[in-house]
Amino acid sequence: MVRVISQSVDDGIFEMKALFDVYSGRGSAPHPPDLLLKLALYEHCRGRTKPTQWHRDLESDIKVQWLTFGMKVAQRTLYKFRDRVGPLLEKWHKQVLDCAVAEKLVDGRQASIDGTTVAANASRRKLGNMQQVEERLDQLEQAMSSSPETTLQDTPCQDSVAPCREPGWMAKTDTGKLEQQARYSKAKARLSELHAENEKRRSDKRKPEEKIVISLTDPESVFGLDKEKVYRPLYNVQTVSDLATDFVLSYGVFAQHSDSGTLQPLMNQIHESEIQVEDLLADAGYPVGEDLEFCETLNITLYAPWQENSLTAKKKEQSTEPRIEKDDFQWDDGRQVYVCPEGKDLSYSHNKHRQRANGATIAFDVYQASPSDCTDCPLQARCTTAPQTGRTVRRDPYQEEIDRLKTRMQTEEAKLLYKQRGQTIERVFADFKEHRNLRRFRGRGLSRARTQMGLTVLGHNLRTLAQLREKKKQEADDAVIPKNAA
Repeated sequence: MVRVISQSVDDGIFEMKALFDVYSGRGSAPHPPDLLLKLALYEHCRGRTKPTQWHRDLESDIKVQWLTFGMKVAQRTLYKFRDRVGPLLEKWHKQVLDCAVAEKLVDGRQASIDGTTVAANASRRKLGNMQQVEERLDQLEQAMSSSPETTLQDTPCQDSVAPCREPGWMAKTDTGKLEQQARYSKAKARLSELHAENEKRRSDKRKPEEKIVISLTDPESVFGLDKEKVYRPLYNVQTVSDLATDFVLSYGVFAQHSDSGTLQPLMNQIHESEIQVEDLLADAGYPVGEDLEFCETLNITLYAPWQENSLTAKKKEQSTEPRIEKDDFQWDDGRQVYVCPEGKDLSYSHNKHRQRANGATIAFDVYQASPSDCTDCPLQARCTTAPQTGRTVRRDPYQEEIDRLKTRMQTEEAKLLYKQRGQTIERVFADFKEHRNLRRFRGRGLSRARTQMGLTVLGHNLRTLAQLREKKKQEADDAVIPKNAA
């Protein structure tokens, strides 16, 4: 592994000039940035994602010393390097992907998309709402505006003769207070966004203002259940991988709970390279109407269950008299009506809106049966609980795309192809979590989470590229041997 990382950086698979430019014109000569990059990539490949671990390995690990020519680096320098290299990773990822495509090692025609939650580098107990954040900002401002002769520790309290003391959460130095002030200002801005989103929700889905909380140590993270069912601050990690090679085509880190809304940004990243994804495998959490239209526009065939999961199928199997669902109604495009299993028409009634989890609204048409048809229907008990008003069926604005997806997923070709999804993308995440230590991010904030993910993916793709090259060379050698033997 150490030789693969070293050779990949030295061979110029990705452009290093931008990294050297980061250090240009900055006082004394820096440590060689290319050696620092080798160190960061190698350590992420081993699952050692904290700069403190890199610093120890520089002193004790012979492979790390070989890789960096015995370089001695301060721990603070390693932390700064991690922040400086972050903005360059997305471009390098694209260059490595272009290299793999140019060598015809990866084609990306069939891909799989999936996501997982990774714990943020934040306490799950230190929560705060808007009132608490504003109070702490006021206390910080008061402490920082006090002169050295008149600090909070020397100022008498209003209700006591004893001097006031700084709260335990407050930093002891001016530098620490400045960092806290910046973090709490970011927390206040994030809470303002959450309050605005909360106001857009339906009244039954709206939270009380005091219940809207964030992590005070990482305000950008979101709270939710991780894979171990622990309620904590976390980020949502997404990848799209090549079905044939496990090469990661695109990736992203999002501050949200669900997978919805992540498909289009990830696919747009891929299409910046010379790759045309033809078949995309996803689970039921991804597709919405806009995504189906997006995929059809780009000639991508999406394979995904439509808003179904294993629990949905299990309920249908256990039911002795299954309810008549929307799919049991036939759409008559010529007459623009739905036809029920008993042959009765459901005509257009009115337009309605529903709200998604993120607060956005979507319009749909409602088609309604005649009350007289429902009252005398033999299937009434399985169809509707309000025959006096008539059964209704909703028609989504993207209903045609949804129907095409459902029809496609019933074919044998789709079922066979979809079985490969769990065998590929799940293997990538298993490797990331078990061997690359991607169970918890080691830096606070979304940008540092993206940096760790970027270094992990870049190391994964460099290793995969080396394996594909070796495999291609071996196949070429095997093809030459029979000719020589003949």
